Amino acid sequence: MADSTALLEDLKSLESDTISTDSILNDSSMAFQAKFNFKRAKLPEELEKYDGTEYLSGFVEKLLDLKQGKRKKVRIAYFGDSTSECDLIVSDLRNMLQRIFGGSGVGFVSVAPLGASGRRSIIHRHSPNWSVVSYFRQNKNPAFSFGLSGDYSTATSSSMDLSHKLGFQSANKLNNVFLYYGRGKTELFPDVMVGDSNSLQLSGKDLLNRVQLNTNNSKSIDLAFNFPEPFPIYGLSFESDYGIIVDNLAKRSDSGSNFGRISKEMLAGFNKYMEYDLIVLHFGANVLSNEQLNYNHYEQILISTVRHFKESMGDIPVLIVGTTDRVAKIEGSEWTSPAVYPLSNAQRRAAAISQSPFLDLFTKMGGEGSMVKWVKSNPPLAAPDYVHLSGKGSKEIAGYVFDYLANAYEKFSGQSIKNNSSSKK
Repeated sequence: MADSTALLEDLKSLESDTISTDSILNDSSMAFQAKFNFKRAKLPEELEKYDGTEYLSGFVEKLLDLKQGKRKKVRIAYFGDSTSECDLIVSDLRNMLQRIFGGSGVGFVSVAPLGASGRRSIIHRHSPNWSVVSYFRQNKNPAFSFGLSGDYSTATSSSMDLSHKLGFQSANKLNNVFLYYGRGKTELFPDVMVGDSNSLQLSGKDLLNRVQLNTNNSKSIDLAFNFPEPFPIYGLSFESDYGIIVDNLAKRSDSGSNFGRISKEMLAGFNKYMEYDLIVLHFGANVLSNEQLNYNHYEQILISTVRHFKESMGDIPVLIVGTTDRVAKIEGSEWTSPAVYPLSNAQRRAAAISQSPFLDLFTKMGGEGSMVKWVKSNPPLAAPDYVHLSGKGSKEIAGYVFDYLANAYEKFSGQSIKNNSSSKK
């Protein structure tokens, strides 16, 4: 595989992705398919084959060091949307990797995410009075800085009755539990009751602060907060002190377009504590529209996002996972949406230009018509909305990501790890 920098001139010379939506949707099926075939052939041949695994060589070296006991941890940040919330996809990937490289714990968990009650990798409870301020929900002038998961949680006003509660329960003992919090407007810090009797006052003037909580080797932890005034709480991390840690940073309705609103200082602060070795950007469900066939703008957003992470957290590889198949009804029949191809092309180009790894998820699923097959399979791999995945489908996607990383591992180490994981079970 040639270095992707050799593709840059070809990329610059590509014509626009724009095709008239009205023309496509009103044409006959044969003409419609002919336009599809033309569309798919537009990428240069070298770019059609691009997967960017050459940019995972350093990540593989860290995995080798982990296996050989030369380092204690390898950590992955997996950003996504509703297709991976409730720890779907990510929990299966985490399990596959931890079976091989060791480690335990679900990693970072934000305070009150949507869908928290549906999570199975850890039982997550929170009181309903938390105010969650997100980077894309009409919050142009937030009171505090957004955290790693693109939000913060707080009380809306002074609240001194320990009514802001959090509870977590795991199948295994909770080893290291860390609470991440921010910087308030004054010197008034929250008090936290850990369990029934252990009281802790938060302190720290940094943009991001961390404190380790005592779990007494329990499988659960309960927290209750007093807020003298609103104050940003970002979340908790549950992790072993060795092995693979995979943080699921999914956010419902996210398109992956707002990472610029997380400051470089904040990203650097989290990375100081977590020391990330790989970032995954898995988006598409909230980007793709059947009426939109030009994704040049999103390509530029992805390139800027990769740059933002690298400038904030060092030269960490950023794996871009391409869009899944999507369905559009055309002339009464279910087709692969005409938007899938230009979006996938834009994601691939962004990966090549930013010198990032790329996983072609659409092709891995089976290409054209695969989402219809996934929905109609027995048992179903996807939901009837043709967007979200079943538990079995989520595990299948996790297997594709695992295989992509395993292929890179074998390429650079000469060793296979596929037989050591039950990713295909």
